[in-house]
Amino acid sequence: GEVRMAGPGEFTARGYLNGRMDLAQAEAVNEIIVSSNRIQLAAAQRLLSGRLGEALTRNRSQLFDCLSLIEAGLDFSEETIEFISRDDAVGRLSQIKTELEQLLGASVSYEAVIDLPSVGVAGAPNAGKSLLVNRLLGKKRSIVSRYRKTTRDILTSQLSLEQNKCVLFDCAGLISNAENIIEKLAQQAAIEALGHSDVVVFCVDLSKANEKLAEDIAIRRLTGKKNLLAVGTKSDLLEPALIENRITELGRE
Repeated sequence: GEVRMAGPGEFTARGYLNGRMDLAQAEAVNEIIVSSNRIQLAAAQRLLSGRLGEALTRNRSQLFDCLSLIEAGLDFSEETIEFISRDDAVGRLSQIKTELEQLLGASVSYEAVIDLPSVGVAGAPNAGKSLLVNRLLGKKRSIVSRYRKTTRDILTSQLSLEQNKCVLFDCAGLISNAENIIEKLAQQAAIEALGHSDVVVFCVDLSKANEKLAEDIAIRRLTGKKNLLAVGTKSDLLEPALIENRITELGRE
């Protein structure tokens, strides 16, 4: 027989057409592919699990059972047999309505997660990125240390703001030259996450000397982002008279 390359989405389409997955699961496959952070990925994986389809199938079956009993009661209204009482029918329908409302509420949350704007937090090693993320979240999500290169993996968190939410990426510190394979992989993961970010918050340690400060600022080119917000950190370690000088240097770069 003829052998050819499968087309885009062909296996998913065949799975749906052959009844191996429902439409929601088929859509979840695409959401997994296009997800840009762990929160979106987890939401898509829950959709792929088939729980939504199972819940809808159960509600549909319960609805048909209730409808059948009501129709039987109408067809044999002159008989003394009561197939279902009014209170029982109302109770069953109310329960189905409640479950459907819960499913609808969850689906709205899922869509909101998929469309959340993402913010990458970047900077040189030990620039105060993790401390900033922890303060924004109001809890200890990232390890904070005075030692460089503490953060290796991408830590993803959902931040609730006054009028919206966003996803925060706490990335490994950016360096010009990786010394080993672990650092190289951490750099690749950080740059990839920042590439998916809508905005990058670039942290700069203001407590460093001007020449070192300029080196750290130059690292921002690794983010490759135009939507970049520079944030000065560790100003509490400076004399008040030096803070303005450092901020001026940051703005000049």
